[in-house]
Amino acid sequence: MPKIITIYRPLECRPDSYGLWYQQGNTLRDWGQFQEALASYDKALEYRTQSYWAWYRRGNVLDELGDYKAAVASYDKALAIEPTDYWAWYERAYGLRRLGCYQEALISYDKALQARPTDYWAWYNRGRVAVKDLHWYEEAIASFEIALEIRPTDYWAWYRHGEALRLLGRDQQAIASYDQAIQTRPTDYWAWYRRGEACQHQGDFKVAISCYNKALDVRPRDYWAWYRRGETLYQLGRYQEALVSYERSREVEPNDDYAVYNQACCYAQLEKVDLAIEALQQVIKWNARKYQPLAKSDFAFDNLKQDQRFQRFILS
Repeated sequence: MPKIITIYRPLECRPDSYGLWYQQGNTLRDWGQFQEALASYDKALEYRTQSYWAWYRRGNVLDELGDYKAAVASYDKALAIEPTDYWAWYERAYGLRRLGCYQEALISYDKALQARPTDYWAWYNRGRVAVKDLHWYEEAIASFEIALEIRPTDYWAWYRHGEALRLLGRDQQAIASYDQAIQTRPTDYWAWYRRGEACQHQGDFKVAISCYNKALDVRPRDYWAWYRRGETLYQLGRYQEALVSYERSREVEPNDDYAVYNQACCYAQLEKVDLAIEALQQVIKWNARKYQPLAKSDFAFDNLKQDQRFQRFILS
């Protein structure tokens, strides 16, 4: 049980006062003393069990304490009193999402939107659950589009709208959404990086490289942007430049097997046989089950297959 304290002197004379316990709970919540606030709300509810606000604020402090199951139960109590209240439905959705109850969270956002049909945050978070947690991309796109009708220049809605489109393979539309996000935040790492991925996926490799460059201007030591830049340069046949990108990614993750394997591919294409064999030996030492069969079938190593070292380490 949370410790019951009194910071309001009138409670010493009126310990049965709902209003004083409720106000004390609010003050303790504002001070960040959530356990003590919870105890105060519980005392308030002993004297007024049908108080919407005490149940709602109790849910708030339980959220802060990370007890999402109890928080949802408190919001349910509040909603039994005020069934159409926006805030209780909205906060309930947050708790359900943290509990992994994603479809129930969507239902709660829908209930919140019945109360406030043009609320940006409920539409945005509804889309966020759909794209990130449920992978319901069409559903997410529809939610973000309504959110963007309300806030046409919002970075996050444009960015996540782009994410849903990219994950559906609708790269050109995704790029247009990332462009809208970038107009709002021109130096945002994620929009540039994901734009690069979409360009790379649709084969627009030179533009993809420029996007990764922009992302790296923001995060110069980002592993993934260097790695994807290396992949894209390799696809363009610019093997020496790709090697440099993979080396930069390995400055961040020195033992990354993907980057080392791809370096081996680059060395092979550049006919640097010794370096290719050395890199292959390294990744096979780390993960033979994965990289031996991969190297056997990879056309990048066709010019190495007569080398005795390749035969010994790969074809054996």
